[in-house]
Amino acid sequence: MLEFNFILSQIFAGIAFLCDLASFQFKKKERILLFFTISAGCLCAHYFLLNSTISGVLIAISTVRFFTARVLPDPRLAWVFTVISLIAAYLTYVDAASFVPLIASIIVNFASFQKSDRMLRQLMMIGTCLWIANTIILKSPVGAFTEIAFLLSNFIGYYRHYLTKRVLTP
Repeated sequence: MLEFNFILSQIFAGIAFLCDLASFQFKKKERILLFFTISAGCLCAHYFLLNSTISGVLIAISTVRFFTARVLPDPRLAWVFTVISLIAAYLTYVDAASFVPLIASIIVNFASFQKSDRMLRQLMMIGTCLWIANTIILKSPVGAFTEIAFLLSNFIGYYRHYLTKRVLTP
């Protein structure tokens, strides 16, 4: 059963990978957050199948957060989701490695409620680096690959939407 769960977790991470690749290629924050919601749902299943309760719970909260930020972009809600994440982390704490997904989740909380997609992208780069570390700790190759691809997609989107305009503008 453990082997089946691992394979299924990697399939969910692969679906998240596809959503992540697409997400940052959009300019509109609402479209980015829609793809984040779908990806987070898949990653939630991925982490629960790997028996990482804290990561699964924090990503489940992320799924709700991304959806909420899309329909109700009030920056004060980042604090609400931060408190919920802190409570979830306290209830599911295992060891010091539990702080990695918690800190990542808190950074992404604030990224999700940014008014501009530019700041959203910048904060997501930081949070994603911590999620990469988390997947490496959990020994999830597809999870790590997905998060790395997410980071690269973010860099490419950021470059396309912000850095090329500086180069092309005299």
